[in-house]
Amino acid sequence: MKKSTSLFFILIIIISSNLSLAQNTHNTFMINSKGTINGTIPDSLLFILNDFSIGTLTFKDGSNQAGKINITTYNQRIWFIDNKGDTLTLSNNDDVSMISVKNTTYKKINNNYAAIISEDGDYTYGIIKNLLIQEPPKEVAYGGTSQTSSVNSYSSFLDGSGMHILNKFKDTPYIFSVNPIILKKSRVYYPTKKNLKKIFPVNKDKIEIYLKNNKIDFDNALQVKNVYDYFIKLQK
Repeated sequence: MKKSTSLFFILIIIISSNLSLAQNTHNTFMINSKGTINGTIPDSLLFILNDFSIGTLTFKDGSNQAGKINITTYNQRIWFIDNKGDTLTLSNNDDVSMISVKNTTYKKINNNYAAIISEDGDYTYGIIKNLLIQEPPKEVAYGGTSQTSSVNSYSSFLDGSGMHILNKFKDTPYIFSVNPIILKKSRVYYPTKKNLKKIFPVNKDKIEIYLKNNKIDFDNALQVKNVYDYFIKLQK
């Protein structure tokens, strides 16, 4: 009984840590004197995991590899710490299909690593953490600024040699998002009223009533998890 209780509380801690940043964050950061984001954005936004942790990588060919790893939010790449203590990027990132760390599985879905929070038969609920960095407005003649600026993932600022140099001492907007997803078998759905009806077609009428009585922010991972749990129970 004590063992079951301990496992229950471990599960609660895992779910809470993954959903703790349930709402999207819009903010700015100052590029440091070296022209990089090192030390300007907290690791809690730069990485999916709270720290570098022992995990197992599963590759598309079925092979496995263990190491002390983390996953970046800005380009969904795996970093690892080698035996010398150096932090490196995995060379064959594209060959990884799944990661297991601290009792949580991260499956690669549409080139993003989704933390699997709940699996219920044909149904799966997960979240994807992303960091999008917006380039500062481009300067134009007479000291003005361009009205257009492209939003890119941080991978847009990387090349084979490492980081691109960004404008020093510039306020640069970023968006950190925690995006809930629901899988039905192998199909991925981003939560909307329309998609909920596709996921749970037998309960279309009940979905209408539920959403009428409950204001749901479909970008809020916690609220979507509650909706998912409610209709999963109705399926049983």
